Amino acid sequence: MEIENLYFRYAGRSEPALRGINLSIDEGEAVLLAGRSGSGKSTLLKRTCGLMPHRSRASTQEGCTSGV
Repeated sequence: MEIENLYFRYAGRSEPALRGINLSIDEGEAVLLAGRSGSGKSTLLKRTCGLMPHRSRASTQEGCTSGV
């Protein structure tokens, strides 16, 4: 999976939840997302796997299969 310059801002918020995220995960590779509450872990997973709508700013992602 490749993600380039992923950006996401919730409606009504001034600060983006995700800004400039770049990520490359190879097939079969295990990844752990760690961070404090509110750091964007769940937003990243939901947005990457299509559980949140794509609204603005160009971003590319390929090959997401979700078991979430």
